[in-house]
Amino acid sequence: MKLGDTLYSKYIKSRENADILEDEHSFVTYKISNGELIVLNLFVDKEARKNGFCRSLIVQLEDIARENSCKLMTGNIHLIDPGANETMQAALKIGFKLGTANQNTILIYKNISGDLSYG
Repeated sequence: MKLGDTLYSKYIKSRENADILEDEHSFVTYKISNGELIVLNLFVDKEARKNGFCRSLIVQLEDIARENSCKLMTGNIHLIDPGANETMQAALKIGFKLGTANQNTILIYKNISGDLSYG
């Protein structure tokens, strides 16, 4: 179920110039630039985790990426985040690969079409 224009979605569109997908348990913010869909933030409510909400958002993002001729989806995992290990495990489980690492950030990527590598 997709929510309408929430106050948060209006904020993201106005302040961050980003797009958002959200439902009652999760949201993801993203931008599209130069053939790449960049995941900015992804959150699933703690009580709703491990119920497929993250996977559902990623599948929707893959469709959006294809519609916009993107070949790559990327995101960052910040190692200072207390949930970084769980985030990394979830990302790998849904098909992301490790890209590059810089200080306390790991870039992850997922090929949308073709056989690309990143990093």
